[in-house]
Amino acid sequence: MSKNRQIKTFFFMSLFLFLVSCTKSGNLGGTAATSGGSFGGSVRGAITGGLSAVTGATINLMVAGNPSPLASAVSASDGSYSLTFSNPGGNGLLYLTVTGGNAGGGSNSKAQFLAIAGTTSSPVTVTPVNELTTAVTEQVALNFEILTDANGAISLSAPLNAAASSNVAAQYTNLVANGTLNTGNVNLTTGTQNGLNVLANAFASCIESPTKCSALFTTSLSSTSAAALSVLESGVNALNNSSNDASSLYTLAFPLNSTTGFTLTSSSPPSGFTFNNPLAVNSISSTAGAISSGSPIVSGIAIDSSGNLYIAGSMNSAAGTVTKISPTGALIGVFPAGTNARNLAIDAAGNVWVSDAQAGQVTELNASGTLLGTFSTGTNSGPIGVAIDASGNVWVGGNTVAELNSAGTLLGNTTAPSNFIEIDASGNVWGVSFSDTALREFRQDRSLMNSFNTSSTTLITDAIDSSGNILLTTFTGHTILKYSANGILLNTLSLSGNVRGIVTDSSGNIWAAGGATLSGFNAAGISLGSYRGTALVGLAVDSLGNIWTTSVNGALEFTGVTTGPEFFPYSGPMFPGGGQGN
Repeated sequence: MSKNRQIKTFFFMSLFLFLVSCTKSGNLGGTAATSGGSFGGSVRGAITGGLSAVTGATINLMVAGNPSPLASAVSASDGSYSLTFSNPGGNGLLYLTVTGGNAGGGSNSKAQFLAIAGTTSSPVTVTPVNELTTAVTEQVALNFEILTDANGAISLSAPLNAAASSNVAAQYTNLVANGTLNTGNVNLTTGTQNGLNVLANAFASCIESPTKCSALFTTSLSSTSAAALSVLESGVNALNNSSNDASSLYTLAFPLNSTTGFTLTSSSPPSGFTFNNPLAVNSISSTAGAISSGSPIVSGIAIDSSGNLYIAGSMNSAAGTVTKISPTGALIGVFPAGTNARNLAIDAAGNVWVSDAQAGQVTELNASGTLLGTFSTGTNSGPIGVAIDASGNVWVGGNTVAELNSAGTLLGNTTAPSNFIEIDASGNVWGVSFSDTALREFRQDRSLMNSFNTSSTTLITDAIDSSGNILLTTFTGHTILKYSANGILLNTLSLSGNVRGIVTDSSGNIWAAGGATLSGFNAAGISLGSYRGTALVGLAVDSLGNIWTTSVNGALEFTGVTTGPEFFPYSGPMFPGGGQGN
């Protein structure tokens, strides 16, 4: 054999072995695709209805937002299935749909199941499927607003971005592990466990005994629609209408305790029972007990240049504290800060300035929580909003706006009120007030530059976007008002609850906390979707584009929601403050 032929033979054999190796590693590990290519993957598990194997069911592996399955199979006599697929790469959300089959009560064309199987960049190769995985998938999909219902045909739309796909999958695994509830998750409350078990048992009533399907479809009636058209739609109706017909669902669910393993402790709904108990989108941020005692509403929130989260105390319990949380949700410390800490901002040195609504002062702490000083805000009583300009001066909003230098010396007060304040790219201060309908602009010397009548009362928060437009909210009006720097009303956006916090990201998107919902809008006011929380208040966006918000229970993190960090129009510190709550 010639030398050239030997070299060619060696090259092609090496290439063949390399391709075989890549294919095998894709099947075994589910590793990420190379740029522009695809790789092999596999998902296997078993389908069970209650504690029985479901035979003859059709399983489809789907990528959220794509109507065509990646792979399909039929469950074996022991309920097992195995799917091998060509992975398209990227980070799409993977989920399984199961239809039909026999769970021991005869062939049942109405039977349906769901489960999440990770993402295309990280498939979960062993994925059990049962009624509980179905309930959890619907709960999580509703939580991220990606569940679609087309006349009873339920599917998952694509999450907003790749990071959101990972977070959907992460929340699923935080709630269910190996087909059972993950009770090690601190955010999985007794109420949520009970609701998911009720829904799973209710599904099982139809899947195990097809004659009971009509009862399931009618007991979870929506207040605005007829009976459900499918098992999955009955779950959607129950989760969206949490108080509807709970007793009838319990009647279906409770007798199945001994045959499904989804345990209920009572044959009737406990007081105040609901299905759609809000869940923290990221469970690592559960720090409720560390923030303060009781159930106060915490308000101010800010993020430093290292990604640490600072939360001001309660407006209701006069809690004079600041809580510091790491970027991963771990509690760093709780530090004294006056008598009624309301809002805060972080200067270029990493020091935290905290308004004290009860004492009429502002408190300065260093990054370790050590008190550096307490400073009077002059004629400003009940200070709330805090902002820091490019010169390091501290502005504190209240019945007047006080300006202090970086040493805490009072430089003066405005003659007009503004409870919540923001600083634009020119260094001018914009503010709104509880007490009237004005949007005010102050010069750097604290003189009033402009006052625009909004014709709206209870103005409580404001923000400035990348185009210099001013965004303000009406608490009881459930609206966001967008004004140009010339005071022209550009847009009015509606939310579902009392608006307590607002922030803009670097892409010009608007994020607002309205009731128990985080809502997003692009610069044109088109909805980007909404996410469930619990009585959300202040908002801040970190350098990765994750949104952190305060609530009645502490802090929640919504990951993979935005495409960039918070927008700040001035040349001050990277994260000087967050969206202010009231």
